[in-house]
Amino acid sequence: MSRGRASGGLLLGIKNTSQVTETFRFESGTEQHYFVGTCGGIRINIVPVYLNCNSWEEDFNGLYEFLRNIKHEDQEYIVIGDTNARTAAKQLVPTEFEIDGQRFTEARRSKDSKSNGRGDSFLQFCEDFSLIIVNGRCSGDPDGEWTYIGSNGASVIDLCCISPDVMMLMDAFSVGCCTFSDHLPLEMKLHCGSTQIDDVLPLLPKQAWREAGREAYRKQLSLMSVEPLNESLPLEAAMTQLTERVVRAAALVGMGRSGHPEGKEPWWDWDCTRERQRSFALLNLFRLSGTSMSRVAYLEQNSRFKKTCEEKSKEYYGSLSLKFANVRDGSEFWSLVSSVSKTGSILSRNEMNDENDDQIIIVNDDGDPERYDDDHLQGNNNPEQGNEEEEHAEPPEPSQMHSTQPRNYGTFLVRCDKGKMLFATNILQ
Repeated sequence: MSRGRASGGLLLGIKNTSQVTETFRFESGTEQHYFVGTCGGIRINIVPVYLNCNSWEEDFNGLYEFLRNIKHEDQEYIVIGDTNARTAAKQLVPTEFEIDGQRFTEARRSKDSKSNGRGDSFLQFCEDFSLIIVNGRCSGDPDGEWTYIGSNGASVIDLCCISPDVMMLMDAFSVGCCTFSDHLPLEMKLHCGSTQIDDVLPLLPKQAWREAGREAYRKQLSLMSVEPLNESLPLEAAMTQLTERVVRAAALVGMGRSGHPEGKEPWWDWDCTRERQRSFALLNLFRLSGTSMSRVAYLEQNSRFKKTCEEKSKEYYGSLSLKFANVRDGSEFWSLVSSVSKTGSILSRNEMNDENDDQIIIVNDDGDPERYDDDHLQGNNNPEQGNEEEEHAEPPEPSQMHSTQPRNYGTFLVRCDKGKMLFATNILQ
């Protein structure tokens, strides 16, 4: 298996909540996966696409054939993804299609002025299946934002194409911001109707909490509550006003800025936050100016951001590995496991059978996992004997952990709750 840079592919996901799963579901064709659902009484097929530039003709023909086979007059379609096709600002909406002139325009705009043969083929595909490109045609993306920003330039090659009747269901479309990829996300919002009663309020914003800031926050909120809410306001307006006070009070006392920034990774710190903010600032600058200088500045800054994250990650897990390597007995080991688990430092997850609870897995140099229970860390080493000719990584004895020439045990994995696995790589060296 190649260990080089991934050349692309599709990873599809659907949020596992009743509001979503009751509306949409997965479907699979011969070589194509897509989503099927109903919005506003209309059957919609959402087809995510990736046309690999190295096999574009083959992928394009496969998409064409797939859509031809599933196309039905009583169903609508959304084709969205990386097309690797440049269409500039081409495609006028045919006059027979009625569109909402306040939200969509007949002519497109695009920051990418170039088109190519692949783009012409894709435009013909859209015409054959009555699909309208919404990039650069709607209020959320009036200028046709760049969707790809790389070292070799920028382009609009990620497209969202919809059937005409989907336009009345589309609340919003825009090109989002991200720094983890050279492709920017296409964000689309469909109005599928609500099964909830009309007076249900929207979800409240999530706020960070610092126990040390409790008193300052209480005083600030009291000051802002001197002026009572207008009792004649509708419920939703009153809740909005109250929510704004809560958010503003929290911001004024720095409730969100703790000693350690909130991040999904245990190694994330303020350096990562600052580098990420700079990346987004330069990304927005490039989207506003479109100059090659701002594009290069963004790419260089984003490279620094990713390098910072890589260094922080390596430093954190290196330190964690040393802590595991220096444990002296089972009690200290499990105490360390408990502390790491509480901080959310789960490096990887894997599923195991329930009977493997509280086991340790040592992966030897050949990549073969071997299971040991907690007794081995207490010195009771008596695993089941297998083929004596096979070489196995022995379980770590306390004496071995402080040997002057410690043995390389490869990867150390620890069983956690509910089938989750916690591990540190190469910790016994």
